[in-house]
Parts: sequence; C-alpha cells; structure tokens
Amino acid sequence: MKTYASYYTNTQCLKEQCALLDGKLHGNYFRYSQCGKLIEKLHYQAGQLHGICRIYDKEGQLKQLARYRNGWLNGRMLIYQDGQLHAIIPFVAGKKSGVMLIIDDERNVISKLQFKDDKQLDNAIVRVS
Repeated sequence: MKTYASYYTNTQCLKEQCALLDGKLHGNYFRYSQCGKLIEKLHYQAGQLHGICRIYDKEGQLKQLARYRNGWLNGRMLIYQDGQLHAIIPFVAGKKSGVMLIIDDERNVISKLQFKDDKQLDNAIVRVS
C-alpha cells in the first residue's frame, strides 16, 4: 500500500491524504479546506466507496453521513443542517428505497416520503403535524 498526499500550492497546507493499493484508492481518504479543516472523510475499498463516509461544512460540522457498499449508497444517508439532523434518506444499491423522513429544528418528523427504486410512490407524501 502506498500513501499519497497533496498540498495547496499557495499555503503548502495539506489538501488531501489517502492510500493507494494497486493504483486504486483503498482505506480512508481525507480532504481538507485551505484553512486546514476536514471537509471529507471517505472510505474506499479497491477504488470504490465502501463503508461510512462523512462530509463536513466549512465550520467543521457534520453535513452528511452515508454508508456505501461496493460503490453504491446502501443504508441510511443522514443530512444535517447547522448541526441538527434534517433528513434521513434510505438507499438500496444506490437508489432511494423506503421512507424518507424530513425533520424540523425541534427534531419532529414533519414529512414522510415513500420511495422505491429511486421513484417517489404516488400519494406517498405524509405530512405529520
């Protein structure tokens, strides 16, 4: 396994760091902003996203958490706004499948949407009061 790193040319601060196995991304991949904050922490296996991946906003707060399997979104993707959970989106083999939940700032479920194979099912919007 070979370690790779690149740097911002104007500051020489670390931009990205990863490992390569047989020329493919393998293991954790880190990407940083110009001011050194972590932007992405992804996990690869043989060149494909595989495992838990995290994306952060410019303040360093978690923006998205998702699980990949062999390059496909698989499981729940969690979307955050201002540090609060805003949506839960279920995926199976890269397609939205299941009930997507929209959550307000008080952590109440305000909307449910039913998906199958990436398509929203008819009459599947449920407003929760």
